[in-house]
Amino acid sequence: MIRRLLKRVAALSCVIFIGSGTHTSAAPPETRSAPSYGYILMDAATGHVISHENADNLFIPASLSKIPTTLMALSNLGAERRFRTRLLAEGTVINGVLQGNLHLVGSGDPSLKERDVIELVAKLSAAGVHRVSGRFTYDTSALPRSASIDAAQPAGQAYNPPVSGLNVDLNLSGKNGRSGPAREPGRRAGRMLRYFAHGQGITLPEPTRLRRAATGYEIAAHTSAPVATLAAEMMDLSTNLAAESLGMLSVASMGTQPKSLSGAAKATAAWVKAEAGAIGGAGWRGFRMANHSGLSTKSRATPRQIASILRLGYQRFGRNFSDLHSANQPVGFQAYTLRGKFGTMRFVRGYAGFLTVGNKEMVFAIMANDRRRRALADAGTTGLSSQSWMTAARKLEQKVLGDWITGLWPSDRPATILTASAPAAIPAEAPVFENAVNPAKTILDAWDIARSEPEQPVRVSVLSAKPALYVRTTRLVK
Repeated sequence: MIRRLLKRVAALSCVIFIGSGTHTSAAPPETRSAPSYGYILMDAATGHVISHENADNLFIPASLSKIPTTLMALSNLGAERRFRTRLLAEGTVINGVLQGNLHLVGSGDPSLKERDVIELVAKLSAAGVHRVSGRFTYDTSALPRSASIDAAQPAGQAYNPPVSGLNVDLNLSGKNGRSGPAREPGRRAGRMLRYFAHGQGITLPEPTRLRRAATGYEIAAHTSAPVATLAAEMMDLSTNLAAESLGMLSVASMGTQPKSLSGAAKATAAWVKAEAGAIGGAGWRGFRMANHSGLSTKSRATPRQIASILRLGYQRFGRNFSDLHSANQPVGFQAYTLRGKFGTMRFVRGYAGFLTVGNKEMVFAIMANDRRRRALADAGTTGLSSQSWMTAARKLEQKVLGDWITGLWPSDRPATILTASAPAAIPAEAPVFENAVNPAKTILDAWDIARSEPEQPVRVSVLSAKPALYVRTTRLVK
């Protein structure tokens, strides 16, 4: 049974390797002959490399770029830093009328939502303002404005919104039943506040963009959640706007006001390399961040580089860093833990994070690209389906994880492994899968576990160990 499964995984994995040759030391990592997959597993405490293959080859990292962005934000902004979106008033309030101007001032906060704007209106009303005699403006100067995150990516997509110093609702707006990027985030925030103010009996002029830094006294403000909370949400939901905002705000906190997304990302890449220092192998050669979210095919990283960034984050912040990565194992199962970040684009797949087996804490990175077909897709070639390629990449990823987990299994533990997503932890010692409800029905394909209904009991046993009952209660590996 296990042989049939491994043959299927190997056959599907071949889709990834078609057209690849053997990488030689004389060839740079990005030549056509470079293999299209690579991985590394290293001890989080010592940096000792436990397992690796093509670990110094460069790949498009996609959303794995959010890992250095998170490290940058925690290190330079601080986990407890919060952002304030303010209403500044110029003039005095007489009989409910602000005799002067009102300014809506952004801080680059990527988490501002409609309900927070409503809260600002309520505070403005509580301050006794019912009308503004002067101008109502919005100030977006906290960050440079960008019409989209990556101009090379499809326009009008929710994952490619504009970036501004004043953001609201991820800079997305609903139209004709679908959500798309708002053209001018600052103006949209100003109009949203004016709309809700009208509902509270407050008359505001049409908002206009302020061309200078806003002045005045604070009459109302909204404070965001801490950076650690924003980063955790950004990593879990892979929110591109949050990554770009946190990245640029981190660079600005070091005293250099970023002029563009790419310029800020370049500064972050330089900071990461300086902080991490020597990492062995090919070092930091070729490492590039085109932006902070990974929404670009111009970014490059090796598995060793990504794993080294993870290790630096763990050394610096411990669980406060590793816990920002999403868990992918059954709740309460103590034998191993798996926390990581996925990075996915068409013909691009990556998974990196933290693996604990027994008491051994490790960092890992698994990356696969088909840059030839990705380039064809970027050029507008039609009829290119990436579904089978992505399936093969996921199964290879799970096979590598399974080999690591079983190879590191503590000798003093029972030889029983429970899997959350089928082959992610299939041991090489021919496990037996049984239907606990109907023991006579043996599950021949381990992927039946992943396809089974939630709460369906499945017994998994290895060697002669006593079978243990497992109930699938968590989502599958993405």
